[in-house]
Amino acid sequence: MVGLALTGALWRVDRITTRRVVDLSGFSATVQRRLGIGYSSDDFAAGVRGRSVFGHIGFPHTIRTFARRLGVRLDHIEETVEPILAEGAITSTVVEVAAGESAGMLQRTIGYVDSKPWFSAEFLGHVEPAGAGLTPQDSYEIDGLPDIRAAVTPGFDPQWTTAAALADLLPLLIAAPDGLISVTDLPIPTPWR
Repeated sequence: MVGLALTGALWRVDRITTRRVVDLSGFSATVQRRLGIGYSSDDFAAGVRGRSVFGHIGFPHTIRTFARRLGVRLDHIEETVEPILAEGAITSTVVEVAAGESAGMLQRTIGYVDSKPWFSAEFLGHVEPAGAGLTPQDSYEIDGLPDIRAAVTPGFDPQWTTAAALADLLPLLIAAPDGLISVTDLPIPTPWR
């Protein structure tokens, strides 16, 4: 929702790039395994092919939502997921990671318009981001008229911000008209008291 709100300050949107750096240590073992934590390179690749490892599932939906709201016709969406291998063992998280196993993942999702990248989303998740030289952050680069650059530091905490967004959307959902709507059809939520 932040990225979409930022586009409201532009006369024209030509290209969007977003990057999330997320601390994955707070997720359950089930979610960490789905995000690709604790695999050898070969097992990670096999998991991606078999769809048991698939990273952040929301980017294709986000790209389609932006395209719909901005009146852009997408050609197609491409996605890659690669492991980030641990240099040493990590035992401080629910899924223990041996040296050489995946302690994180890098996912790139690109929506194409007229055969050119229009929306590029990168998700960099790690169970020990500080140890990997990473700082949680959500950043947005929107090229258009004018260009906008924005960053949220530290990034949106996946557990706290998801729970807050769901709770804060409740009064808006109750007041919404009947029928199928998207979260982007609702006003931007504010804390519900």
